Amino acid sequence: MQTPNAGRKVPENGWGPAMDRTANPDAYWCPVRVGVISGVMALHAALLLALTLPVAAPIKRGVEFFVPYECTGLGLCTVPPYRGPRYYRYSAQGMKIAAVVAEPMTIDGRADVVPDIVAKGDRLSAPVVAYAKTFDSRPRAVELRILVSETGRPLDVQVVRGSGDALLDQNAADYAQERWRFKPALDRGRKVRSSVRVTMEFDFLGQSENAVRYEPWFDHPIP
Repeated sequence: MQTPNAGRKVPENGWGPAMDRTANPDAYWCPVRVGVISGVMALHAALLLALTLPVAAPIKRGVEFFVPYECTGLGLCTVPPYRGPRYYRYSAQGMKIAAVVAEPMTIDGRADVVPDIVAKGDRLSAPVVAYAKTFDSRPRAVELRILVSETGRPLDVQVVRGSGDALLDQNAADYAQERWRFKPALDRGRKVRSSVRVTMEFDFLGQSENAVRYEPWFDHPIP
């Protein structure tokens, strides 16, 4: 006797009518194809969403970093573009170095002595660029006291008379410490340490505030 299920294919997974993969392969593989396509589309959507997210500035060691969120009444919050502090930039054409002036100091236990031959500038170039936090259309000057070694290298640089802008003063002192070189002083026929004063002058050369303003998008490492 023929059973009711005779001639019907038993499902391989036991969950529904079986498909004849040889008779209709497209219909058999259709669920797999749909699943793969759906997964690829979801991955693409996630990547596109990631590309639209705002990028925050990298956190520098020792610097506090906080980006406030801007939220709407609908509860949607976004990170606004981060902008670093505003600077004013001096170009090399607006900077010059004044003459080197010797200062008395203690030499071999002798106080307030000026060497027989004072230290002279050997490589006293102006910076390629310098930054200030404030704008001033008038020329500025930074007077530095420099302790010069027996080899002509600056051992210590101090700001004697500032420009009124702390960042500009620091730029000048750091540059002198790292880049300047002198011909060492001579006293009684030998090289000795000496102290000199050098003035650096800064001028925007009549440019407007907008012309020299520099506003980086990220926190700018001032040289």
